[in-house]
Amino acid sequence: MLYRSKKTHPLLTLSALFWLGVGPYASAESVKAAIARTEQKIISGQVDVANDIAPLLQRLSATDSDSEAEKLIIAIADIGDSEGNSPAAVKVYLHEKAPPVLLELVKSRRNKDVRSEAMIRLRTLNADREIIRQAKEAGEADTGPDKGWMHGRAGMLRTWLEGDGSNHTDPRKLHPKDAQSEHAGLSYLREHGLNASVHNLINAAHQANVPALQALLQVGFDPNSGIGSSRAPLEELFVGCSADAPDDTSKSAQRLEGLALLLAHGADAKFIDPQGNTLLHSVAQFCVMPAEIKALLAAGTPLAHKNKQDFSALDIALTSGRWPVARTLIDAGARTSKKRIGEIFFEPPTDPEIVNLLRDAVSKKK
Repeated sequence: MLYRSKKTHPLLTLSALFWLGVGPYASAESVKAAIARTEQKIISGQVDVANDIAPLLQRLSATDSDSEAEKLIIAIADIGDSEGNSPAAVKVYLHEKAPPVLLELVKSRRNKDVRSEAMIRLRTLNADREIIRQAKEAGEADTGPDKGWMHGRAGMLRTWLEGDGSNHTDPRKLHPKDAQSEHAGLSYLREHGLNASVHNLINAAHQANVPALQALLQVGFDPNSGIGSSRAPLEELFVGCSADAPDDTSKSAQRLEGLALLLAHGADAKFIDPQGNTLLHSVAQFCVMPAEIKALLAAGTPLAHKNKQDFSALDIALTSGRWPVARTLIDAGARTSKKRIGEIFFEPPTDPEIVNLLRDAVSKKK
């Protein structure tokens, strides 16, 4: 018999026992067929962790076949990929439950393919650093005929550990609103070849790709999350203006739609980055259309805040020569000083429209 029934978990359901092919409910279902069935349930939104995912790990623990073990390791890692397109509940379960099983295989006397596959797939699951450290040490300690191979894989884990981990998506931080919304988001990502990653969230905001942004928010990403020291999605939304054509009103409309979407999901319009910049600073530096200014002011972004270089959003707009943005800020009540005007312009402007704008920029508020 392929599976040792003595390892069957006492709490497994009857359907799980059938899935495993153990006990009186033994099934002739192959590993390949079982994996395919589980993957299809994930795609259809009908997956159940207890009946579909837990038995996968149990079968991996029970099998004596190296070939089956390798297939199951790969399948479990693909299904539980921290940046893959499985539901959050599935990824969290495998993030927590699969690494100890894989670590046991790394430390076992199974063939090198099983041990090395288990070792490397810990990264895919974004396993806790302590588990990965133990796997690395087990690989480094290998003295058998495959020690060169295992030492090489241990080196990959060492490189992974030397990073700060900020570029990896933690599935425990995903909080979808409900199963229906999450399924819709995951379906969109699959159809468009996108992974559920923080990196793609940032890219979607930068490009004002509203459908992708919506899908990633439906999957459960925090609208204020970033990668390491990178910008938050709202800030990236406006930094992306730098790539827009000056007269591209459709792109501006997409950015406004993205802004409304992020705010509706809880994005912080009062966000201030480590350099002291507000979202208005980003708009003033990168955007050419004033509509974004009005939307941010309505959402509560501070108008007069100065960054660590003592520049307000208006100062940035004047420095960048973004006159429509500067006019909108001035009309909203932003002001600067004559001293700052002198620092920005080495020679006084002669264009009547700019002269009037600068006069209003230093005038008393009405």
